[in-house]
Amino acid sequence: MYSSLRLLIIFCLLLLFISSRNLIAQVNGQSSAKNSIEKADENLLDRIASGENYVGNIRNYYEMILETDSINYDALTNLGVIFQQMGELEKSLRYFQKAAKFHPQKPRAFHNLGILYSLMNRLDDAVINLNKAAELSSTSPNSVRQLGIIYLQNEMFREAIESFERALSRDYFDVESRLGKALTFFLVT
Repeated sequence: MYSSLRLLIIFCLLLLFISSRNLIAQVNGQSSAKNSIEKADENLLDRIASGENYVGNIRNYYEMILETDSINYDALTNLGVIFQQMGELEKSLRYFQKAAKFHPQKPRAFHNLGILYSLMNRLDDAVINLNKAAELSSTSPNSVRQLGIIYLQNEMFREAIESFERALSRDYFDVESRLGKALTFFLVT
């Protein structure tokens, strides 16, 4: 009982630290039709000024962009994030899957899918997508580190250590991977 509680507390602290460092980062560079964006901007600003629901307005903004450009990466990704934060994981999944389908060169699309699959307890799908993201971004430790976190959550300690070491081979100074590896060693002993 004590070791399980200790594991939970340490894991929560690590997860809190890493979550604060942006598990789901967004990439700039929207490529929508200019008129649609200007219209969506005006609509959003009007609604915010009138004191309406901020998240709802942001969601509407990205939905308006998708009306003009149905494969806009930023709109798909941001809607996936919004629905994930609202706990609507199936809706989030549809947006992240579209982002990965229409933008297979973007590592973040697969990274987001991997994290969402992890939240949905679909470990195999999470691993596949995070490995794909790591393959597309061969120098970034982010997706490999996230794999380590997921393995650690599932008490797959050997795989967690291997993932954190892989992340450190990409970025020797990656603090989160060092913490994850240290935590894993601590929990194993």
